[in-house]
Amino acid sequence: MSGDQNSGDTGWSESFEIVPASYDEKELNLDGFEQIDEFSSPGSSKQVPGLRLDNHSGFRFGIGCAFSGFFSGVHYFREDVGIPWWKKKKLRKKHDKLTEDPFRYDFYSRLWLTYRRYFPKLGSKFISDCGWGCMLRTAQMMMGHALISFHLGREWRWNFTITVPALESLHRGIVSLFGDTEDCVFSIHNLVSFGRKIGKEPGDWFGPTSAAYVLRDALNMASNSHDILKSIRIYVAQDMAVVPSEVERLLQNEDGSRNTVIVMIPALLGLERFNQSYVPCLKQILAMECTIGIIGGRPNHSLYFTGWQDDSLIYFDPHFCQPAVDVHTPDFPLESFHCRIPKKMPFRRIDPSMCLGFRFNSFNEFQGFKELVERVVNITDSQGRISPMFYFTEDPSSSQEVQNMRSLSLDLSDSDISGFELLPFSS
Repeated sequence: MSGDQNSGDTGWSESFEIVPASYDEKELNLDGFEQIDEFSSPGSSKQVPGLRLDNHSGFRFGIGCAFSGFFSGVHYFREDVGIPWWKKKKLRKKHDKLTEDPFRYDFYSRLWLTYRRYFPKLGSKFISDCGWGCMLRTAQMMMGHALISFHLGREWRWNFTITVPALESLHRGIVSLFGDTEDCVFSIHNLVSFGRKIGKEPGDWFGPTSAAYVLRDALNMASNSHDILKSIRIYVAQDMAVVPSEVERLLQNEDGSRNTVIVMIPALLGLERFNQSYVPCLKQILAMECTIGIIGGRPNHSLYFTGWQDDSLIYFDPHFCQPAVDVHTPDFPLESFHCRIPKKMPFRRIDPSMCLGFRFNSFNEFQGFKELVERVVNITDSQGRISPMFYFTEDPSSSQEVQNMRSLSLDLSDSDISGFELLPFSS
């Protein structure tokens, strides 16, 4: 089944309506990379400021939370590693409690793809991507969320204690695309292999632009051989310019069948530092029904942003090294691909280089997105000039805005902007 069958929600303006919910509010610590240790439970009548998780589909509410520790609250629910019965019972109770909280359950159901170790050798020496593969892992997470929302629907939630065989089989099929062997479509091995075409070697750090292109190339190579990927296409914008006719072309095949298109837009929102004037724009981006998140973070430290609360972004952190999982084994454990503990980072600390992700099932959806972006997702400088986050044009070569951005980017060294690259590709 596909996400467009389940959602059908194209109410763009409704995406920005703040709907507070009743939760107990706890003190929020916005400093540093801290982790949610405990969420409050429903039941209080106190109104809390709004929280956003991307592509919410009717799920927009406030939540109180406290941050502390580093993955201190992560628990896995593996049934095959000799866990004592009394501990299994305790972990089930924790899982049941998690499913009672809509936000935490939504977060937990998304794919979490992290550093892995002890996978088949990559290149001549690497058996782990620790220290250099975080951008590729966040790109994997963006792709994983797009596939989950398309095939299982935005309202799908993972419950390891109660499974629907057909849905669980599809869930496993999507996860297996991100295994750590060469025959997995979006494996670290394949992405690095495509990276060699743009001068990247195993151990090199990828930027948002290069990560978007290798993801697209991996999909193009395998889309006809995997049922899960047959109707998925990726469009990567160049120089922050989106060409509508190219998106429309990818949405429909020559035989009249339709595709879903993932639009990835590498963006540069500032020079040496993130321009905080764009904070309202990013909040609106993350509130859109079509968004699949943002690949960003800080220099050489990539994170996958999926929502926001007050002045901070909510994210998945790939910087947690876990043993590689053999996804070819029947009923391979899924728990290490899901994270119970959200983390957050102040907007002011993010790097200006990032990649925005969106998913469209039709050109009408894309047109609605385009109209909304042209109306609200931009800033105005002190001289009254409008500065959009990205542009729509049919001729990037003659667009003055794109020429200005290309000139600016070419003048910046790698030490100025980490990860923003101009690559010689067409989409």
